[in-house]
Order: sequence, then structure tokens, then C-alpha cells
Amino acid sequence: MRPSTIVIALTCALVFPAFLLGQSANNLLRNPGFEDVSGSLPSGWTIEKNPKGHAELASNKAQSGKNSLKLVPNEKNTSTDLAQKLVDAAQGFPAAEYHGKKMYVSSWMAADPGAKAVTVLIAIGGHGAPGLLRLEQPPTSTFVHQEGILTVPNDSKAIVLLCMVEGTSGAAYFDDVVLSTSAPSPEAANPPSSSQKLPVSQRAVIHVRADQLERPIPTTLYGVNTEWIWNANGLWDENRHAFDPELVKLARDLHVSVIRFPGGIFSDFYHWKDGVGPEANRKTNASYPGGSQSKHTVGTDEIMDFAQQVGAQLMFTVNMVTGTPEEAAEWVKYVETRPSGAKVKYWELGNESYLNGSQKFQKAAAMSPEEYARKFLQFAAAMRRVDPNIQLGAISDANIDPRITHGDWTPLLLRQAGSQIDFLSVHNAYAPAMDHDANWDVKTVYGAMLAAPLLVKQNLTNLEATIRSVVPNRANHIKIAVTEWGPYFEIDPRSRWVDHGRTLGSALYVASAMKAFIESPNTDIATYFQLVDQLFMGAIGFRDGQPLPKATYMALQMYTTHFGQQVVDSSTDSPSYTSEQVGRVTAIPNVPYLESIASLSSDRRTLYVMVINKNLDAPIKADIDLAGFPAKSKATVWQLNGTAIDANTGTQLAQNPNVHWGKQASVARFDQGSPSEVHVTQSALQVGDGKFSYEFPAHSVTSLEIDRR
Repeated sequence: MRPSTIVIALTCALVFPAFLLGQSANNLLRNPGFEDVSGSLPSGWTIEKNPKGHAELASNKAQSGKNSLKLVPNEKNTSTDLAQKLVDAAQGFPAAEYHGKKMYVSSWMAADPGAKAVTVLIAIGGHGAPGLLRLEQPPTSTFVHQEGILTVPNDSKAIVLLCMVEGTSGAAYFDDVVLSTSAPSPEAANPPSSSQKLPVSQRAVIHVRADQLERPIPTTLYGVNTEWIWNANGLWDENRHAFDPELVKLARDLHVSVIRFPGGIFSDFYHWKDGVGPEANRKTNASYPGGSQSKHTVGTDEIMDFAQQVGAQLMFTVNMVTGTPEEAAEWVKYVETRPSGAKVKYWELGNESYLNGSQKFQKAAAMSPEEYARKFLQFAAAMRRVDPNIQLGAISDANIDPRITHGDWTPLLLRQAGSQIDFLSVHNAYAPAMDHDANWDVKTVYGAMLAAPLLVKQNLTNLEATIRSVVPNRANHIKIAVTEWGPYFEIDPRSRWVDHGRTLGSALYVASAMKAFIESPNTDIATYFQLVDQLFMGAIGFRDGQPLPKATYMALQMYTTHFGQQVVDSSTDSPSYTSEQVGRVTAIPNVPYLESIASLSSDRRTLYVMVINKNLDAPIKADIDLAGFPAKSKATVWQLNGTAIDANTGTQLAQNPNVHWGKQASVARFDQGSPSEVHVTQSALQVGDGKFSYEFPAHSVTSLEIDRR
């Protein structure tokens, strides 16, 4: 969302009283406990009339004192777009004297079923994206304390704190809200950050209950993206007229399960008939309006052959922008009449038409939710007439950043087309997604990125709840597919962050995001963006012209080769840190340094415990307790690690005389990239009777592989 939009929607109605500016630094807010009353509402807060609900005082429910703020939504309170004004109470301040300072926010919140309490701090009015801190509390009968930190950008014009309610029923409650330039407690004054070492006395505890099964792990979570352009991102060797054998081997070794084709935005302008027939006769055309020219060397037949070579299924993304239902139906028929008899099970209709970007191709692809739902039904009917058993996916705008969501898109889509939807596609796991550079240091940026999987997991939970609420009769049928995801920093070649997707820190993000997908009971498909890239994304890059796995490839491979097929119950108690707001990732309190997930092999003879240490400087020793699994005394340890958080295998950006890549930010080893900088090692570990300790090194991903005795 543009900063100006938020300014118009929020700050024009707010008054900046002089007495607020002179208050104690302990709390800038007036009447933070809602005890002072003006009429029937708390004084000091801006509470506008809103057709989406109302505000009142709750005298029978408070964290302290007599009152709390109660925000009651109705069925109109559906948007999560701040500019569309959910039911809220707000206070605002000029931002000039707080430029570059950390603002500490804490809030006690509770919520009834059907509602979510949200406390938001926004620094707005500058040229970049607004600074945003978001604290949220799902339904709970008792008050829960949440806190976070936001560094105010130096070009901000105003600071706005809002207490608001999301949802269409119930109520949200707020009490003892704090906004301060100093930490609200001695513990918060120096919150642990990713750059601080933990005291030796701080240990973690991991409990695994191997006899409590959670869910089978869908193999389709280990998918990738491949685009049609530029020889399928370099997969195709034009001299051989075949796929690069080394890349085929790397994809096979990664155990890729699904390949999404022919791209993200490129699929919105892709006509499949351009990519069939003799290679010499195929077209060369623009990948999208205003895009570069590329020849259709890899089309339907080639990518289906590649999928067979590596043992993967396919997901085709259908052109709903410039294509027709008849064209899509013919594609289904063509696939099913190939001599090999292979079929494509998953068909995704469209890419990101919910976005309203300023680029020519974005404008061409944008649709209203009503238009998309109508088109989806037309395409679905035509395609199912050819094969009623195909799985059809619709695109959802659900995202970890509420600023880029449409608001009403997903509920409207489900209401109008839910009967024909087999899965909802989301792109909710790009992080940290930096739309500007506020001169952050590397560890601050990585700390935010490594906190983002908490937002991803909550977002998937929220989407599941939306499906259950809007189409309860389809709730068990409609699954979730994260069809694009991965570490994503910036796309500007001049940025000092553009190439950080290849580092060990990004590999930790991949491992943590995979954990979020596996733990999400309704998430069945995930396709990493992307398999191969000669630019700044992808699991495989190139060094001196030869394919080379990145650290992120190794993180994915940890799951496909050193993890099981059935999730079991586990929990981790760990020291934590508070991340700062960076890019699309809000500031997040209580981010565990150490997190784990456990699984069993299909025959239940092997237990796997995957552990991620997000502390960038210090090891963490954990006491591990295995219950319900009689373990052999000796286990195997597989560990992904490297020389530093910015270590990398040395893949190189494609060189073009018209592109000048910026000097990249570094904390230690970024410029020393080589295959020896990041590695997976194997060692042995004594686990005794299933109660043991292990010290997990800094910035590592570890799989403990334990056999049943």
C-alpha cells in the first residue's frame, strides 16, 4: 500500500495535542488503561463512527483497573486493508523527534471467538514503505501480553498507534497499552537480538512424543518452480537439444516432487501452443508486455519429459489474462493424449491478479475478485469437461503483509466459486521482501527474515479459518498450496541485498519455512521459487558456467533425505529474541532461537528430529527427551552449517553489460564464497535411553536420525 493512502485514511482525522508531546518517555499514550471516560468512551483516543462495528468500555473484563477497551465488529468488518478502516481506536504523533529511534510497544489483549485483537504502530508519510509493527492476539478468554519494537524511518511524517479488531463477530479487548522510546521493563530494555550471544546458562528443552502422530507429510511439499523463458532458466542445453545432465542429476538428488510451469507472471501471458511442435519452428516472443524476448525451447513436451526424468509431478499454471477457457481445455486434452500417457494432476488458474501494481504487465494482469471468480468458473467448467478428475487451484491474496492484500478477495472467491476449488494458491512466504533499505545491518535483516516463518504459520492458520468460515461444507476438501516462496530481499540490481538469497542465513529461513508448511494441517503443496536461476533466486546457481547447489538447496535436501514421512508431536522451550521490522516482515517478539520438528519414517523404525538454531553467534545446548520411542543408543547426526551466516557456495550472478550489480552487504564471509564455505556433515551421537543433551552450533540445521531398537 502506498504511504499516502495510509496517511489519508488515518492521520487526517487525528489531532496531535501539545500535552502528548510533553509526556513522560515511559508512555506517550494518554489514558493507556482506558480508565478516564468522556461520555461513554475513553478520553484521549480517536474513535470514529464506523459502519463495520462500534467501540465501548468493558467494565467486567480488564487486565488492571476497572475498564478495558472493547471493539465489537459486525459482518461488514471483513477487510484487513488499513486504508479501509476496520473498527479501531487511535492516537497519533508527529514523527520528527523520533526519527531513527526505537519505539517500544506493548499491549494486553484478549478476543472472543470470531475476532482477533490487533495493536498496530505505523510510521507513515515518507517516500518509502511505511514502518509497521503488528501485534495480534487470536481468540482467548484471558488477557495476553504482547510486545515489539519498531525503528522509526528517518523520513516519517507521523506515528499512529491503533487498537483494532479483525473478524466479523465477537469482540476484541485491550488494556494497559504502552508506546515508549524506552523499554517498558528491565527485561525488554535490552531484548536479545540475533547479534547477541546467549549466556551459557540459557539452555533449551526439546520434548518429542513419538507415539502421538500428527499427520502424514505430503510429498508434494517438496516442489519447485521452473519458468519457460531463457531455456527454462538454464535447464535446457541448446547445443545438446536436451536438458543439462548435471542439472537433471541435481534435481533428482534433491528429490523434487512437483514442478510448477511455465512461471509466475510469465504464465499470465503464456500460450501453450507456442511451445509445441518442432523446436526450429517455435516462436520467439516477449515473456510479458514490455519483457525480454525468449524462444520457446522448453514447452509442454519437454517439461513433461524432464519431470519423468527426475520423478516429479507437474503443476501447470493456466493463462487467465490473455488466454481463453477453450485454450486451457485444449491444453488438458493435449497433455492427456501424449504418447507416453502421462497426465498433469494439478492445474493452477492464474498467478497474482489480485495485485494492482504500476508496471505495464501488472496492470494487464490485474482483476477484481468478481471478475476472477467469474473467469475461474468458466475455465474450470471447460477443463473439467475434458477431465473431471484434475485438481484445480484458485489464487488467494492471503499474505503475511496485510498492506498488499485486496481484503475481500478470498472470501468472495470462496463464496462464488468454492464448489469448484480443490486448492487455494498463496505466495505468503517471501521474506524479508525489502522494498527499501533503511541502512540495516546484516544481522538485523537476517533476524527479521528468520522470524518471518512465525507469520507464515499464522497466515496459513488464518486462511484455514477463512475456508472453514466461508465454505464449511468444503473445508475438508479445499487444500492450501504455497506455489511461490523463498528468501527474497530486493530485485534492484544496485541493491546491497539483491544476492543474499544464496547464503547460509537464507538456508535457515528455508528450513524454518518448511517446518511451517509441514505443521500446517491443510497445506499440501509447496513449490520453491525456483529450481534453477542464473540471477539471484533459485536453489541451484552457476559458478564458472557450471551448475552448483546453493545453501538453500542443501536446506531443502535436509528434509527430502534426512526427514521422515509422518509428523509426530514435539515441543521446544528456547531462549528467544525480538526482531525488528524489516521490509514486509513486522517486528516480532518472542522469536525462539531454537526450533524443532520431529517425524517418523514410513515403517516407524526411524525417528528424525530436525533442529534449527537461529542464533547467529552462539551455540545452544538442549536437553532432549524422547518419549514413546525405544531408541538405539547410537544416532546419526546430519548437520548443515558454514563459516558464517553470510557464507555461500560462490554462485555467480549472470553478467550483462547493461546491468551493474551493487556491492553486497557482508558481516563476515559473503565475498569469500566457495563450495567449501557451506557443507553438510555426518557424525555419530550417543543418545542413551532417550534422554540426552546436544549442543547445536550457531546458524545450523541439524537432523538427528535415531533408529528404533
